[in-house]
Amino acid sequence: MPGETFTRVKTAISGDPEDIGPYRIVGRLGAGGMGVVYAGVDRHGTQAAVKLIHAAYAHDAEFRTRFAREIGIVSRVRGLCTARVLAADPDAPLPWLATEYVSGPTLDELVSLRGPLREEELRSLAAGLAEALVAIHAAEVIHRDLKPTNVLMSPVGPRVVDFGIARALDATAITRSGMVIGSPGWISPEEYHDGPITAAVDVYGWGLLVAYAASGRPAFGPGRPEVLALRTLSEPVDTAAVPGTLRGLVDAALRKDPHQRPSAEEVLSGVMASQEPGQATIELTRLLERTWEAKIEAERAWPAPAERRPPRRRLLVAGLTAAVVLAGLGVAVATTSQRLGDGTDTGATARIAPVSAPAVTSAVTSAVTQADVSFALSSPPASDPAPSPSPSASPSPSPSPSASPSPSPSPSSSPSRSPKPKPKPKPKPAYVRFVSDRGIAANLPPGWEATGSADRYCLLPPFTIGTSRSDCLGGIDFARGRDYDLTSTSFAAEQSGAVCGLVSYAFEPPKDAWRYDEMTRPGPKLLLHDSVIVGGHRASHVRWKYSCRYRTVTSEIWYVPDLKVVFFVDDMTDKHRPSYLKILSTVDFSKLEKLLRTPTLQETG
Repeated sequence: MPGETFTRVKTAISGDPEDIGPYRIVGRLGAGGMGVVYAGVDRHGTQAAVKLIHAAYAHDAEFRTRFAREIGIVSRVRGLCTARVLAADPDAPLPWLATEYVSGPTLDELVSLRGPLREEELRSLAAGLAEALVAIHAAEVIHRDLKPTNVLMSPVGPRVVDFGIARALDATAITRSGMVIGSPGWISPEEYHDGPITAAVDVYGWGLLVAYAASGRPAFGPGRPEVLALRTLSEPVDTAAVPGTLRGLVDAALRKDPHQRPSAEEVLSGVMASQEPGQATIELTRLLERTWEAKIEAERAWPAPAERRPPRRRLLVAGLTAAVVLAGLGVAVATTSQRLGDGTDTGATARIAPVSAPAVTSAVTSAVTQADVSFALSSPPASDPAPSPSPSASPSPSPSPSASPSPSPSPSSSPSRSPKPKPKPKPKPAYVRFVSDRGIAANLPPGWEATGSADRYCLLPPFTIGTSRSDCLGGIDFARGRDYDLTSTSFAAEQSGAVCGLVSYAFEPPKDAWRYDEMTRPGPKLLLHDSVIVGGHRASHVRWKYSCRYRTVTSEIWYVPDLKVVFFVDDMTDKHRPSYLKILSTVDFSKLEKLLRTPTLQETG
């Protein structure tokens, strides 16, 4: 699509929030049955899609409980074709969830603009959607709302969004009246019955999406919800537009009986014609590099969030104005106040004493000069210079009697006083203590940042990795709640596909990129496998080497089986390895161990 530029950010409307959690809201991305999705930017410039849940759900206590649990689960999803969860707050007045922002049109927008996808592009889409489902189901999550608007056609491949959260509505007071969760025309037959909901509903959704992308038409056409429900239960899906290489798989995925459908792993292996499930992810990465054509021009820049002036400046100006007025009356005012960390003034006390007008004028002029300087600075200087008297402010080595803080009866005999040195600033702490929601603690050196919530966090370093920090590339990505076999080929293949996808997105291709297109790259190579101690627990430690398209990437993983905690460092370098190891050496699981002894965390796992 050369020359086409997409922007998904719409202008905010009256009543939209200015902030949600740490994100400044710059516009809208969309709205649905569960809430409104906003475009948000945090203080580091990270762009996010922030979903704010509707008040109708926020007032349901059972929904909040399930929503909090689902956030912890979906945070563990780690796939090549899924959008990563960045942060969430299920306890906010209106619960919200932030995921990484994915540029590009939705599948619905792309098909509306260009029509049905070509065969190679359709195969890439089918494989990418299947890989996303494999990753989602591996975390024991069911999407339940697969539809064209929840598939984003990014420059590097399809991305599935909004996964797992719909399950938080199950069995709540809102849905006990027989309401069916999902979008009519994209709901599986079994969801209209009272039977158990399994991962087979997502496989059915995969078949509907592929058939839609091949034909450009929804499988059951337009109609009222009850009409679409009847067609879903009784009519077969027309798959004539699906190419022969995919039609058999699509027909199998669209069987009315969920027990007769293939699994997501079987779908992915079938699309990629791979005998080994783990190998399919590697082949998918190469397929997307070779055939993905849903590329777009640079997206229009997001509108910049309006900057807010801190209240301190207004307080300073007001205080200075009052000082000038009082100076004309011949009094001096000394104020003391206590200011909270967010800039809120907690109150002030004033002491008023008569002094000479020249002294007040001098003090006010000095204060105004200092205030002007503080307004002009965007950040404090690296170090304060040693205080020294200004020649213009102190023309005489001895202060005048009127300016002396303690005037004596004989000013001429008063000894000269040197200005008191400024107190030395307190040294900055060597680290910041970080504790996750689940009680995993570690010491972060200056400049490191922590993002995430519940069972998934990212510790970001100050040094830059590639052009994007939103995927935790080069950071310590840690999660809890899943078993890992770090030495298996299927694990290596899954991680290789995910890591190489991040690398291709974060780094610009070299000028001679064409030389790499037909190059045969080796599979993942295990460089190291040993056992170490992390936080007082035995951990399995591996180092894998992945041969991505334009560069070789080394990843290190530490897995603590006793607590089901895993730490990933993608794109590890020898230069920065000591920094990561220093942080890992400070990990403390004592609070997590205490939480695990309570039934609540064991149940939510």
